[in-house]
Amino acid sequence: MNQNVIHGKHIDLQFASLNDKKLIFEMLVSQDIKELMFNDQYLAPTWDEFDQSETDELFLGSLNENGNYLIILSQKQKIGAISFFIHHGKIKCAELDIWISSLNHLNQGIGTEALKLLMNFLETKINIHCFLIRPWVKNIRALKAYQKCGFYEISNEELKDFILESDFEKYGQGDYLEETINLLYQNIPINPS
Repeated sequence: MNQNVIHGKHIDLQFASLNDKKLIFEMLVSQDIKELMFNDQYLAPTWDEFDQSETDELFLGSLNENGNYLIILSQKQKIGAISFFIHHGKIKCAELDIWISSLNHLNQGIGTEALKLLMNFLETKINIHCFLIRPWVKNIRALKAYQKCGFYEISNEELKDFILESDFEKYGQGDYLEETINLLYQNIPINPS
């Protein structure tokens, strides 16, 4: 059994290696889905910007407890990417990001399954029970998928519990500034008495 693949019912998640970094970038800026995440105000990154901001340690090809990129596979075809980055705020959590590279693969439950699969894996393997995702308010399809997974909106003030103060100063506004929505999911384990 491949330790670098998380198997789901309809999809698999494969830990991305450094050789996958350019492909993941190309899926992010795919002309088919680009308008769902970028516009003239919120520009898509260039390859150099992506390469510099997404450190190589996120592409080890196996679990890195600080964060990873994973490729979404549907019928063994690479159709998107999902990532997590661990924040060590007052409450430790994983910030997630996801994109599907083609409109043909949207509205099929793939994003929802990918999120649930990764969240379950992180709960089981590294004891993470809190998840953030910070999409653009105009990405209605994504918002619906996140709500199906149980995410709910929190304020910027509440966000401060989950992100270190130094990180909050840099990243607190999110990619879409005032149009960023902070979504949270918590699966609090019950302590047996």
